[in-house]
Amino acid sequence: FFYDKARNQVSVTHDGKRPQFLFTATGISGLEISPNGAYAVVSYTADRTQKNLSVHKAKIFNTKRRLFEGTVLPLRSVSLITRADGTLAVSGVTDEKGQAVLSLYPLFAQSGTEPFFSHTFERNTIPAAAVSVAPDKIICPVYRGRVCRLETFDIGKHTRTQNGNEEAVTEPERSSPAANT
Repeated sequence: FFYDKARNQVSVTHDGKRPQFLFTATGISGLEISPNGAYAVVSYTADRTQKNLSVHKAKIFNTKRRLFEGTVLPLRSVSLITRADGTLAVSGVTDEKGQAVLSLYPLFAQSGTEPFFSHTFERNTIPAAAVSVAPDKIICPVYRGRVCRLETFDIGKHTRTQNGNEEAVTEPERSSPAANT
């Protein structure tokens, strides 16, 4: 998968063959393909009604049917995460009250759906896209100034009840800080 910014086109290539056009779009900030190639998560910026303001959004593209499916999610730094049961989830970052929040949603979350996992970072901390390292386990690079560290989350040990109260929450494991070069 790749985005041709000059043509505003997203295309795919297989085994070095000629690129196949998928769709036209502007403001694409990220593309990630699912492990089985069936879906791509597309992150982009969209203009707001006020001048010079934009918002981050993400959509799921079905590569077999060649159409967008599901609800638009208000996320940046988006990635696809593999769950323990083999299903996929969408991971991304939002901002709440000046703090970054890592949130995970089912692949086809309905409008208004609460994330099944979320973690609020300290102020002045910037998380990048999470990476699925094993089913229900993710690593998230986190930047604070010029220092980068990796935080590990076991999302399988985190559940959310109907009333929004969290149960069985585990704190992220932190790796040693390393200077960002």
